[in-house]
Amino acid sequence: MRVFRHRTGGDLLSRAEPWLLATEAENNLILGIAAAHHDVAKTKQGTCYWATIEKGGAIVGCAFRTPPHHLSLTVMPSEAVVLLAREVHGVYGQHISGVAGPVQEASQFVKSWQALTGDVGHVHIELRVHKLTEVQVPSEKPEGTLRQSIPEEIDLITDWLTGFVSETGMPRQPQELAQRMQASGGVYVWDDGSPRCMVAAARETPRGACINAVYTPTVNRGRGYASAAVAALSQELLLQGKHFCCLYTDVANPTTNSIYRKVGFIPIRDEVHIDFVRPATG
Repeated sequence: MRVFRHRTGGDLLSRAEPWLLATEAENNLILGIAAAHHDVAKTKQGTCYWATIEKGGAIVGCAFRTPPHHLSLTVMPSEAVVLLAREVHGVYGQHISGVAGPVQEASQFVKSWQALTGDVGHVHIELRVHKLTEVQVPSEKPEGTLRQSIPEEIDLITDWLTGFVSETGMPRQPQELAQRMQASGGVYVWDDGSPRCMVAAARETPRGACINAVYTPTVNRGRGYASAAVAALSQELLLQGKHFCCLYTDVANPTTNSIYRKVGFIPIRDEVHIDFVRPATG
């Protein structure tokens, strides 16, 4: 078994895309990020890491990192995780912020990483990946419609993304994120005379798309806006030719998990984001 590094996201896809597409929804993150970084070998914060783990010429797993973010893993055998941890340590030393991926693989990586560096892993957030192939329209749809956000709403979207980042604990810069999302045309709002909540269409894969940044300000909650917005955007993406939509929820939030299941999202995998912390000495 060996780890093969690739220079760019496009190079990784050239080698691994057929393997990743065999479970496309589960691999939506690496497929989407690699496509977005097709010609990217470095970010402003450092060299990217694109890797396949192979045995006998066959791929058994993939990993990537776009600094400063965590290393992300796909499903892979336990021995591949141990090998990967040694290889990543040889590349970065101790300088990675954490690991993300399927629960078993991420947890195994933490054990291997701690043995190599002494760093301790702390769970940052547990996520559940969902997949939708057919929309179930909410029975109690609120007044209003879904529409794309307009440039003049950039301050509102920035405020809402600030709330989203604060509540989810995801490591993002709201202002930069708002500008990038607005520029891509992927931000939508539910409008019943004025914007009530937001939702975004994010990463695309050949047959799917990911929905994220679902946020309703506190004053507008409990009225069905988010459910209606997610259902409407999902339906629009399916009508555009996508075969499925993906969405991530916080495992610890039973409300969102229940809401999205009613819209048609089915859980397909649990993942975890784990931060690395250097133990205090002395």
